[in-house]
Amino acid sequence: MERADAVIIGAGLNGLTAAARLAGAGLSVLVVERTDHVGGGAAHNELVPGYSVPPIGFSHGYLPPELIREFDLGRHGLQMVRREGGVSLFDDGSYVASYTNPHVMQRELARLSHRDADAWPRFARDMQRQANYIRENLLQTPNDPAVRSLSAVRTRFSQAQQVAGMTPDALYDLTKFWSLSLVDLLGQYFESPEVIAHLAAPALVGRALGPHDPTSAALLPPLWLNGSEGGAPWRMSPKGGTAALSRVLCDIVKARGGEIRFDAEVTDIKMTNKKATAVVLADGEEISAGLVVSDLDIKRSFLSLFQWAGLPDGFAEEVANVQMEGIVARINFALDALPDFVNLPDGLPALSGGLNIGGAIAHMARAYDDWSEHYPPGRPLLDIAIPTLDDPSLAPPGGHVFAVTVQYVPHELHDGVWSPARRDALMQTVKDMISHHAPDFEDRIVGEELRVPADIEDEAGYTRGDPFLGQMSLDQMFFNRPVPGYSAYQSPISNFYVCSASTHPGGLAMGAAGANAAQEIIGSLKGRRK
Repeated sequence: MERADAVIIGAGLNGLTAAARLAGAGLSVLVVERTDHVGGGAAHNELVPGYSVPPIGFSHGYLPPELIREFDLGRHGLQMVRREGGVSLFDDGSYVASYTNPHVMQRELARLSHRDADAWPRFARDMQRQANYIRENLLQTPNDPAVRSLSAVRTRFSQAQQVAGMTPDALYDLTKFWSLSLVDLLGQYFESPEVIAHLAAPALVGRALGPHDPTSAALLPPLWLNGSEGGAPWRMSPKGGTAALSRVLCDIVKARGGEIRFDAEVTDIKMTNKKATAVVLADGEEISAGLVVSDLDIKRSFLSLFQWAGLPDGFAEEVANVQMEGIVARINFALDALPDFVNLPDGLPALSGGLNIGGAIAHMARAYDDWSEHYPPGRPLLDIAIPTLDDPSLAPPGGHVFAVTVQYVPHELHDGVWSPARRDALMQTVKDMISHHAPDFEDRIVGEELRVPADIEDEAGYTRGDPFLGQMSLDQMFFNRPVPGYSAYQSPISNFYVCSASTHPGGLAMGAAGANAAQEIIGSLKGRRK
């Protein structure tokens, strides 16, 4: 029987990051991946010849600089592309753009409201402050209040001292960012409905919340993790897309002695004396493992790979109760040229950060209500990435990719499944929304594809098509992620760990959950040797 010190289930970004760190620590590592490629949801495919698109994953995100340095990603060929903050389009032909230069950003806001332009520096300062709080904890294991160790008590005491040392204004700011709705918080800074809608829209994408929901304000600071120079935050992505990051991590795993095996689906975990000791593949092969690390979501990690009778009493129910829900569809368009957005100035730099088309806050709220009641969205929120504006390697000369995340699409409908007719209707709704601003859009299309949440579940293995492998609501974050008592990537099964985005910090940072899980494993192995 083949054996490895660590068997990693899944070659997504977190699985590869965990594998690279564990291999660097001297463990023999085997990654088993059910598909024929690395990257999971971050992988790309060829929509039509020459056009590389991310079929499921988001086109930009936060890659912690600590991981860039640790793995020397630049030396391995990874390049990061910095983009402007994007543009929101409205039905009356107006638009709002975001710029990373603070003076240009204020001048842009002054077109709509001088008061809003004056409020921008205070808003940017407060956003960056909250983003800094989040960033400090991304590569740390959450401090679980259920843990009674001396180190845990010391950490909690230190955190309590930090809170006690905050000024009343800072404490108030912290409280409002984690309790108010998006609309209420943004309304404390801005008066223009268009500005409020422009800033709220990207925060909602992928989240199962509406703009009026309490705590939805907490969705804003993560958008600022890439940093700001006083203007809008940068939007960052790897050149070549997230698939390029996956390939680099794959090369690092192999360079450190790790192995990646494709078309190797794990169907079962063997246990001996309540310890995970081997994985069983779909073809019946068993691979012995010193420890097993799952890059699958929390439900598939336990409810699919284990016999429920072998799990502790009540644990299967806890896992089953984790809220996972599909809320986005993904549409990719291959275009032979950039369509003409008739109300945007030629060469608008902010366009490189993408487009939001969804209208006013009222439209977003209605789309959220439709999703809650399992109706197809009559007017969804569209988040459109155009990565080819800064990365022409993704399309033939002159061609472009529109990667459209369609927000507020339910997993199933109130009266059935997503039939071909319903899928066609959703596709046409999206085309019509874009064509309203770019009349020649449909003439530019040379290829297209649609994935509703059920497709995402089938292809990527995300339960119910949840893009973050567990809703990113406050009750499922930090020490509550994935379930209370198991936020340190461990599980009630000895030698079995979870490293996917179902664990902290979820989808806030690429590779962070995998890095954290690997660090916990390395620490536990050192403890065993003492």
